[in-house]
Amino acid sequence: MTEPFKYIEHRVTSIDDIVADVKKIHLTYNNQCKPMIRGEDSVEFVPTPAIFRPHFNAALEQQLFWEFLRHVPAYSSVDITNAWLVLSLAQHHGVPTRLLDWTTNPLVATYFAVEKSATYDAAIWAVWGLQCEDRLPVSPFDITQPMQVTPVVVSPRVQVQSSIFTVHLDRRDFREHLATDDSVLKIIIPAGLRDRLRQQLEFLGITRASLFPDLDGLGTWLRFRAQGIV
Repeated sequence: MTEPFKYIEHRVTSIDDIVADVKKIHLTYNNQCKPMIRGEDSVEFVPTPAIFRPHFNAALEQQLFWEFLRHVPAYSSVDITNAWLVLSLAQHHGVPTRLLDWTTNPLVATYFAVEKSATYDAAIWAVWGLQCEDRLPVSPFDITQPMQVTPVVVSPRVQVQSSIFTVHLDRRDFREHLATDDSVLKIIIPAGLRDRLRQQLEFLGITRASLFPDLDGLGTWLRFRAQGIV
């Protein structure tokens, strides 16, 4: 069956391949459509928001949101009347939400794909599509279709990771909502290439410590170093 959108799948051998693959498609859009790029640890996994993954109960989604919102004033002075802001904050702190993290930087996506050593292939997804509407609904629970959302800068990591969100309705594959002029590039990273790419990213300054500019990020990076992972 032919996809309604343009789909390309490519197996790479270097960081240069990854950047070149993304750039090649991006140039066809004349820089008018930013790519959303996401690294996945497993080539088999299709990007899906956490709340809609099999090991979470999606029926609890709004209950979790309201419980998080109820506790926010004890820890933060953010405007809790802004549902998008509260949802972004919940996502930042590990609550499973309908938001999905992407980046516009292929090197950042590569890091998340190869951060762990494994015996199976990883993948990078680059998507040109799901453009943001001119005006978002008041609440993320009122959307009628998946779309891009510019994230509220609730943490420095939003900036250093060149973050962008998509917001979703349910667990359906996001590709069902793409249009005929959209494109999907799936870059396959062989398992044997993981460690080498991670070392190259370290040389380029892309590390856990740089992408998570806090003590937790630094601590994780130092633990990786102690284990010989980087």
